[in-house]
Amino acid sequence: RFQSGQVREGSITIQSGKFLAQVMIKQNAYATIMKASDTSIKFDRSGGSKDITIETDGCSWESEQYPDWITVTKEDATELHIICKRNEDEYRTGTITVREDNACVTIYVTQSGKCNTCHGSGEVSCTSCWGSGGMNLGMYYSSCMWCGGKGKFSCTTCGGTGFRE
Repeated sequence: RFQSGQVREGSITIQSGKFLAQVMIKQNAYATIMKASDTSIKFDRSGGSKDITIETDGCSWESEQYPDWITVTKEDATELHIICKRNEDEYRTGTITVREDNACVTIYVTQSGKCNTCHGSGEVSCTSCWGSGGMNLGMYYSSCMWCGGKGKFSCTTCGGTGFRE
């Protein structure tokens, strides 16, 4: 198999005296290059759409492996149209794989939402006192020195806002 990404066509002509025979030969292309105009896209909570240009030396690429909150359509031989649904839940990530033959490109998609660590509360339980605010030290009880007796910390993933962008 010829691996140039180009379709090759040709013919062989055989002559015997006055007789001619021509054999047509065609070799299909094999994609070797696959590039996307953007390989990392972000959507806010409201969703929306974005177009990605696909560059390849092949001619019949397809998109695959994407989550159900994304709709992907092939607009023409070079354009991928991505539609992202509104997100009422937690921050989410996904991938879109565009493939032809052995060439492929992955597009990483993220969408804003509630923080996955604190689940939108902006706070996480202290891991030293397990959220109780204190510790038993034998017959003595002491406020947790890590959280100051609160039992919680401001979430470091979202900075205490409860949302991730």
